[in-house]
Amino acid sequence: MLRNSTAAAVLFCFASAVAPAHAVEFQHEGWAIRAEYPAAPKGDEFRSPSDRGPVISERYFYETKTEAFLLLRMVHPVSFLYPQEREALYEQAKNDALHARPGEVTADEIYKLGPYRGRRFQITFKKAGRLKDLRFVLIGSSLYAISHERPAKEPLSAAGAAFLQSIALLPGYEDETVIEERDRWRRVGMPPFELRYDASRWYRDPEDTEPGIFNFFHISKKAEVQLIIERGPIPGDSLENAVLATAREGAESVNVKKRSMRLRGGVEFLDLQFEARVDGVNFVNHGRFYSGPEGSVQLRGWAIQANIYDMQGDIDELLDGLTRITPPKR
Repeated sequence: MLRNSTAAAVLFCFASAVAPAHAVEFQHEGWAIRAEYPAAPKGDEFRSPSDRGPVISERYFYETKTEAFLLLRMVHPVSFLYPQEREALYEQAKNDALHARPGEVTADEIYKLGPYRGRRFQITFKKAGRLKDLRFVLIGSSLYAISHERPAKEPLSAAGAAFLQSIALLPGYEDETVIEERDRWRRVGMPPFELRYDASRWYRDPEDTEPGIFNFFHISKKAEVQLIIERGPIPGDSLENAVLATAREGAESVNVKKRSMRLRGGVEFLDLQFEARVDGVNFVNHGRFYSGPEGSVQLRGWAIQANIYDMQGDIDELLDGLTRITPPKR
């Protein structure tokens, strides 16, 4: 998942500049960490595709004839809540770096930055006579890479030691739980409706392009959700009939199992549960719908009958995240 981002970011061309004596403090908007470079770093930004959407990367680097200093931030479209997920992410990032530039891992240990538990790798490139100190730490949904490279036969320089020792958390990021929750719960939509969703369970379809339509996949790939927001009302005199007519367009049969009204954000949503048979497969659907002069919204989740027991709770939780963000018209 990280191969196009991590691998590209850890390759360097060494410049001819010599590091000056005075360090330059680095802080950047949206970043959780600070550092001190020997001189002002150069920066770039790029996107890398993954099966769960684009990974947005920002890289800042400074290079001399013999040393390279790097900070990299990779913002992921999903959240990683469990220790095994984080460890797998660190392992993948290390493997991607080695895939781009083969070397020997001569040290592998825990790296702590405040309350955050990361990984530190020492990589030796024997043919080139180089040594890299490479550290990864996940803060919220952002994976940070900290790298310093030098000649293997030379001791760590004062500039290198100062760079590595300067890495610190910025104020506001000291509570790991708060940061995880902030990055985990995300919002999409357009006025007057908004959906709050759990990015540890759902991720946006990376191929979404049409305004007002948001598609989601469950991380297990066992369920899908679609959110449609329109500026005007849904045509017809019955919201339920309009919803079911749309469902019947691609189904062999549609059977309503339950209907009710749910109050959210000062407006009543139609809550509809129905089964649809498509190409001989039964899909269980659960959705929330609203139509009024100020606009309409359709939020529907579904899974095949065999998977609904596992997926129903996550679908219902996501439906509860739909609300109106502007007051209803009087």
